[in-house]
Amino acid sequence: MCVGGDLGFVECYFRLGSGRRWRSQRVQYKALQRVRVAGDQFGSPTYVPHLLDGVEALLQAGCRGTVHMAGQGVASRFEWIQALFSALAIETPLEAGEAREFPQAATRPVYSALATLRDDAPVLPSWEEGVAAFAAART
Repeated sequence: MCVGGDLGFVECYFRLGSGRRWRSQRVQYKALQRVRVAGDQFGSPTYVPHLLDGVEALLQAGCRGTVHMAGQGVASRFEWIQALFSALAIETPLEAGEAREFPQAATRPVYSALATLRDDAPVLPSWEEGVAAFAAART
């Protein structure tokens, strides 16, 4: 995510956003017999409203340079979706697969967890708190 002014660049990966796509996918997931998700890719899932709060805090503090911000903790895509399904009461069984089973336009790293190391940057809530907030906003 690029931000104007002196801040420069804020980077985040494994985002959980507004949920527009989830509204239609939730119905699809419930109709499936099972869902396979990559269990061998790891990151720091981040709820977008938490990220936006962090970016706002950076701007208000006059922070400069590159900042890595993400939900605290690390999870595989499988663990993340498993928590999301549980929070949204989606009972469709999940299976852990391998990332190579899910071709993407760009090669994704196996381990892309981010941590906020700068003392002048806000620490975002955990990815589990993000999943809970996302689910609460949908129920």
